[in-house]
Amino acid sequence: MRAAIKALVVVAVGVFAQGSPSVANAQLWDGGLDVINSSGKQVAYVFTTRHQSSATQCTYTENWYLLKGFKYLGSSSTSTLTFNSAKTQYSSVDEFKRGMNGKDGRLAVVTVVEDGACTGSTL
Repeated sequence: MRAAIKALVVVAVGVFAQGSPSVANAQLWDGGLDVINSSGKQVAYVFTTRHQSSATQCTYTENWYLLKGFKYLGSSSTSTLTFNSAKTQYSSVDEFKRGMNGKDGRLAVVTVVEDGACTGSTL
C-alpha cells in the first residue's frame, strides 16, 4: 500500500510540476474512466467519482491504476501526459477495480474535499 501511495504522490507532483493543465487538456468527469498516455504509451487509468459530502462541501475521489512501467515525468522531461475518455466505462468503483484485475499495475486513491456544491469537472 505504501508503494501505491508513493506512486500516486509522484503522479500528482508530476502533473502539477508541468504547470496546471487547462480544462481543455485534462478533464476527469464524475463517473468517467480516462486512459492516461505518456508519449503515446498507455501508462494509467483514472476512474473519478464525486458526491455532495455536506451542504457546503463536495468530495472528489480519483482511483488511479498505474500500469507497470509507469515513470515519473520530471520537469526536464520532453514527455507529456494526455487524458482520453476510455471506450469502456464503469458504473462503480468496485466495477472499475474488477475491470483492472489482471492488468499488471497498482491502485492508488486520491480524495479531495472542496467547499461548495459539486459542479463542473475535476483536474
